[in-house]
Amino acid sequence: MRLLLATAAIASALRLQHIDVVLVGPQYASNVGQALRLCACFEVGRLKLVAPEYDRDADATYERRFAMPQGRAVRDERTTVHETLDEALEDVEFSVAFSGRGRADEAFAAAAPALAARVDSRTALVFGREADGLRAEELARCGTSVEIASADSLNLSHAVSIALADIYARAAESEPAA
Repeated sequence: MRLLLATAAIASALRLQHIDVVLVGPQYASNVGQALRLCACFEVGRLKLVAPEYDRDADATYERRFAMPQGRAVRDERTTVHETLDEALEDVEFSVAFSGRGRADEAFAAAAPALAARVDSRTALVFGREADGLRAEELARCGTSVEIASADSLNLSHAVSIALADIYARAAESEPAA
């Protein structure tokens, strides 16, 4: 029984370790800070920033202010900065671009169960710039693209939150009962 409980605890602690959140060209430290916090709360493996459009050193305090759950900073070695999307996706087996404006291959709700089940492969959730999202060539670089159903464009950190919460809940449903 102890082994079963310990195994369930480990599975829970590693629930979304197979997921990388990739933010392409983030413009605001606040959104990155919120994404850092979300990655910690939903047990995400890594946060990758591609060519951030703000000065991370100058805005480090501002970024950390939004990234502090229960008073602990979550900006650590699991957060990396990359010059290109290709570089950020080098060690990823499957990538999903989040896109609006009717450019997505499918609805996120339809794709979420498969994303939660991909625990044996490194999967990247790729989100675009706050102002104009992902460019056509960035969408083409990803394995597929999805759209979160909404009446209007979502804030970057809100889109990350919706995606991670849904995948996290679905991953919990597929875990063995303790």
